[in-house]
Amino acid sequence: MDKYIVTIAPPTPNGDMHLGHLSGPFLAADVFTRMRRLKNDDVFFTSYSDDHQDYVASKALENKEIRFEWALKYGSRIENSLKKANIKVDWFLKSCENKYYKEAILFLLQNAIEKNGIGEKQIRVPYSFEDNQYGYEAFAKGTCNYCGSESDASQCESCANYPVLEEMGDFISIISKKPMGFVNKERMFLKISKYKDHLKELYKQNPIREHLRTFIDEVLSNENIEWFIDRPDGNGIDLTFQGKKITLHTWFSGLAGYLAASKEYWESVKQPQRHEEFWKDKNTKVVNFLGFDCSFSHAIVYPSLASNIDGFTQNFTQITNKFLKLNGDDFSTSRSHAIWVDDILEDYSSDGVRFYMALISPEEEVTNFEMKAFTDWYQNVFSPTINLIEEKINTTKTCLRFSKDEYDELELNKIDEIFSKWDFFSELQAFSIQNIAKRLEDFLQYIAELFSSGQNEKAMRASFIYVVLSKPIHPSFSERLIDKLLINENEIMDWLNSRKYSQATVKK
Repeated sequence: MDKYIVTIAPPTPNGDMHLGHLSGPFLAADVFTRMRRLKNDDVFFTSYSDDHQDYVASKALENKEIRFEWALKYGSRIENSLKKANIKVDWFLKSCENKYYKEAILFLLQNAIEKNGIGEKQIRVPYSFEDNQYGYEAFAKGTCNYCGSESDASQCESCANYPVLEEMGDFISIISKKPMGFVNKERMFLKISKYKDHLKELYKQNPIREHLRTFIDEVLSNENIEWFIDRPDGNGIDLTFQGKKITLHTWFSGLAGYLAASKEYWESVKQPQRHEEFWKDKNTKVVNFLGFDCSFSHAIVYPSLASNIDGFTQNFTQITNKFLKLNGDDFSTSRSHAIWVDDILEDYSSDGVRFYMALISPEEEVTNFEMKAFTDWYQNVFSPTINLIEEKINTTKTCLRFSKDEYDELELNKIDEIFSKWDFFSELQAFSIQNIAKRLEDFLQYIAELFSSGQNEKAMRASFIYVVLSKPIHPSFSERLIDKLLINENEIMDWLNSRKYSQATVKK
């Protein structure tokens, strides 16, 4: 049994959740967690609401609302959308005024200072004199000094880099649409260059995706990297540290959010020792699921911060995804170009939505969602076969029980073929919900063909295996039939694994 801490990059509670969000880290992290638990691993699965984000402040100002009331409102709505989509985190922390969150931030800051990882210097920061707002992030747009795309000053969505403020161009205020000036501010920064050797070693054999590996190599090729962590007079987490008032931004505080959620959860279930059992076990794997635009914080900053803490696990892996488009264009809340998770789940099952989003997940490249393609698949592929399996099981008069001795050689060959690929893509080294979903879609087609050719008994036997393997992708249907048929998941998984190992031995 292995230990895993699985995290979803915290959603910004400045609006409702759309399919673009679901298609990436949210669904993938949930499927990965269910896979690991199906294999009897010990998993803590968490995320949190990024209530102190600058974009929350800007959206609240735009709507003439109180900043943290807006965050709590949409944080709760996002949490509810996750539940509807069957994304079952163990704990969804609300970071606003959360004592665990603030304690964890100060803990990370203190350890970084003790290891000489924090410096201070005066730099110029963008400021709008008309709007009395700093351009640290949400209130300004400029030109990324790395790729030339439009970007805020915190991170570039196009290239994922952390732009250098003083090298960015064309700063414009989001409020007045006028050019911004600059003022001098004394700021704290993380000495990323100090952690280069640690990061290079971490990613030598790390099963990250190729686009992330390329990004990390590019970042670490820079000679001197100073990543500023505070926002004087700006929005963020207001703290008192060593008798001084400071405001740290939320990109620094992501790892703190995961630590805080873990501590709060394990204390809530009266098992506080489990927090350290996870984080202080050097073999625990921390797997962060995130959009590619969050790569700098998760792949560069958080492993660096963790390396300052004696006794903590250093096994960090990031599973990144690219972006999902809607009808060939970017999802956009401001332009109302979006399909909201709550809306689509009013008309379609969470199982069907999850399955299809897994099939088109933007893991390695940008993909596209079209409602017509989805409804055609749902009505002609997914729903008919799923309903047929359930109907046959509900109407059969014979006692249905799994028996490994009833499968003939052709059935076993098909099951072995599907399981070997399913199993390969379920592991961290090659994890892919898209490839898992494709194997399951093939399996569904196989079952449909058996039913259509009158081979009902074979179709039913295949269905025993299907409902177990499909549980991480579409849990509601699978759990319903597993309960009805009194299926022992461990028995089936042990049998499938024993066949895999015996075949490997024969091939050797």
